Amino acid sequence: MRRSGAEVTVAIVVSICLGALNGIFSKIKADQLQRFDGLASGVMNAIGYVAGYFPILYLRWRAGIVTTGMLRFMYVDSGDGRRYVRGAHRFIIAGGLADEAGQICSSVAAPYVSIIASTLLGQTSSVWTVVASSIVLHARYVFQEFLGVAVALLGASIEVVDLRNGGDHKTQFSMALLVLAAAAAPAVSFVFKEKVFRLWRQRKKNETSSSSSERRRRRPQTETKTTPLLRSHQGAESSAPTTDVSQLDVWVVASAAAVWSLAWAPAVSLATSYIKKPSSMSLSRYVVNTFRCFSNQLDYRDFIDDDDDDS
Repeated sequence: MRRSGAEVTVAIVVSICLGALNGIFSKIKADQLQRFDGLASGVMNAIGYVAGYFPILYLRWRAGIVTTGMLRFMYVDSGDGRRYVRGAHRFIIAGGLADEAGQICSSVAAPYVSIIASTLLGQTSSVWTVVASSIVLHARYVFQEFLGVAVALLGASIEVVDLRNGGDHKTQFSMALLVLAAAAAPAVSFVFKEKVFRLWRQRKKNETSSSSSERRRRRPQTETKTTPLLRSHQGAESSAPTTDVSQLDVWVVASAAAVWSLAWAPAVSLATSYIKKPSSMSLSRYVVNTFRCFSNQLDYRDFIDDDDDDS
């Protein structure tokens, strides 16, 4: 379905506003949780996405917008007879991992990176999108698009040079690299999801071609005459509203990516916990302290001081 210019404009404005609010609230959260931010954010964000996506997915399924075939495509088979090997699964599983890695890298780095550095380095997402889409989707870009990417790359390069020269005292260089990773991961995930949409369109195109060939093969040499009443009945059936199954519903892809993001969350969160936990604190103690801090029982500095005293 072709969207009007007004709908696209509203969508862009809403996306910009939500993105700005997300950045502000993420910074507030990071300042409050400090080194405990990554683990808590990784798990709780994944749970929140699943809880938010699936009620909408269910309503769209009940309304007939989402079909059983779409769900099978995402969760059961890839359309070529092999399960969880080819087709949509490998891309949506990788997309879920990239989503989770991006959120956790961003949460881990946020307390140790200035707002300017975070903004400039975060703009490299367009660069990573171009690189990933060129490899996975074989996309081609025009000069104006490359010019926009060059501007984003220039801003990030200036910030990196400033960091290497010690100009930005509020930013740790290692954490700036995590910001770059946090910008790259969602871009790669976006490309993987777009690949899933294209696989679905190709599958429906192949099914349509196969059905047309089968109908032509079985068509009798002499067709019988169709009565006016039968033609009227066939016309009424053809004009009945149906779901456009040639387009994979976006909520199917988003909810599937959220499921895999949640599945990856414990492993990715625990792996990145080693970066931020105090050397004197065990991993199990760090996990417990993280969720106690997240539930606002005590300040994060109290945990760190206690562990330093124990050592």
